Amino acid sequence: MTNTSILREGVPERKYAPGDILSRVKISQVYKALTGIEPRRTGLDTRRGPATWRGGDGHNVAMDDSRGVWHDFRDDSGGGVLDLIVRVRGGSRSDALRWLADFVGVHLTDYPLPPADRARRAQDRAELERTLPTAQHWRRAAVEITEELLSALKAALSDRSMEPIIPGEIASVHHFLQSLQGLDGASLMAQYQWWAEHHPGLTAALVRAAQTRERAERRALLRYLRVRSAPWSNPT
Repeated sequence: MTNTSILREGVPERKYAPGDILSRVKISQVYKALTGIEPRRTGLDTRRGPATWRGGDGHNVAMDDSRGVWHDFRDDSGGGVLDLIVRVRGGSRSDALRWLADFVGVHLTDYPLPPADRARRAQDRAELERTLPTAQHWRRAAVEITEELLSALKAALSDRSMEPIIPGEIASVHHFLQSLQGLDGASLMAQYQWWAEHHPGLTAALVRAAQTRERAERRALLRYLRVRSAPWSNPT
């Protein structure tokens, strides 16, 4: 055991109050962790990025690190760090604060959750477990289609026989692809639910396409394994 370990042995972990945790992080860092996208710098302490939680691909969300606030100009919504986490991940502000404490790497001061928040947390967890597989199928199909679109747009740059692309279209599709690839857990659920509400037919078609492809891949794998194992199961 090192001297440092001996000195630390028996010393309780320091716990931080909500205000201390909020002061240790920039809102642009939280945005990147939630969306997987590096926001574009627009000033000394300001950034802009897309509203991935509603399928946005323009830089409509402004962030101010010095004030710890964000604003979505399309929806005229915004708030502080916890509001951003709730918007992307869902859940309550208590959930958001615990996520932020884990992100910063500190322990949150213990305090009991109100009954309403406990019930909401259990309900959200059950909904996540029930719907997440469908959302994952949607993401898989959406990523594959977006990758194909991006490849076609890039090919059009050097092929004059193809229809000219709109300026900024490649960057827009690339940002959307990054946001899809970075989705997971509650953020994936929020994005999937937005698409299911606003584009139900397309969303259902993407889910079915991914499920069909997954079944085909499973059948192909089983056939391959049978062929590989055949000589061993039927020796001559």
